[in-house]
Amino acid sequence: MKRLISSLGVIIIVVSLAFFLTSCADNPVGLSSGKPSVLNKGEQPKLLKWNDAFKQELLAKKGFDGKWVFPDKDAVVGGKKTYNNSVYIPAGAVSERTYVTVEVLDREYAVVEFNPSMTFNTSVTITLSYAEVDLGNLSPYDLKPVWYNPETGAWEYVDSPVTVDTKKQTLSFQTNHFSRYAWSW
Repeated sequence: MKRLISSLGVIIIVVSLAFFLTSCADNPVGLSSGKPSVLNKGEQPKLLKWNDAFKQELLAKKGFDGKWVFPDKDAVVGGKKTYNNSVYIPAGAVSERTYVTVEVLDREYAVVEFNPSMTFNTSVTITLSYAEVDLGNLSPYDLKPVWYNPETGAWEYVDSPVTVDTKKQTLSFQTNHFSRYAWSW
């Protein structure tokens, strides 16, 4: 009987620890499946807006960063100047010297634009900060990054795993192209 109780205790501890590490809101890093939700034909993701205080700040101080990226060097564009929205570009992702920009857009919805519009040789990592986004009653784990497809004129869910970092208040994911990116649920 003691052995059974001991075994059950160990199982409960392991299951509790697994739950805490994978789904607790206090866990600074969580992973989503990266599988996009299915939208009905003609349906658009629901985009989130900037919080009111940030809208005023953005009017006074634009969030913009740009720099030259070289084929043989890793680079990060964005960060503090773009309110912690950024892109990490590994060496080999571009074939030639390329001027890359990150711009926080003052629009009705919370949108960050990455330029130039291009496809990379290898995946780059985009990090979107939700610190200034009006989440309402949403958890950061409810957020789904979306990108604007200029060919269809529609917002589409990012089709790669998403890392949620609640300490830094960011979502990160890999992609092979630039566009406008936003937050949805």
